[in-house]
Amino acid sequence: MKTKWKKIWSKRHSIRLSESWCYGNMGFEKMYGVPFPTQRIEIHNNFGSGYVDEEGYGKMLGYFVKRIKSEGFFNVLGDVEKVYLDFFYYSKEFVENKLSELTDFQLFEKLN
Repeated sequence: MKTKWKKIWSKRHSIRLSESWCYGNMGFEKMYGVPFPTQRIEIHNNFGSGYVDEEGYGKMLGYFVKRIKSEGFFNVLGDVEKVYLDFFYYSKEFVENKLSELTDFQLFEKLN
């Protein structure tokens, strides 16, 4: 069966954009109990577009809709704000020249 892709973002491409997209789903299943859909990035003329497989996206969306209807939005996704704030305050602790010494994976591991 051929994978059907759903476009979910397009932006001027940068390596950091691609890295954040790739690393962004690493803890997704552990955090939310559902796998992140298979994804791909296409780059044309320095413009990147991110895609997820439609079947995986549908399963993920269905999982969240079902949980939100039964548990309420803030019980399911309310921790998103906490994760964002944790990262924000954690990132303020870095001295700029020290941040460049970390690889993206080391930074991800420190956050988890």
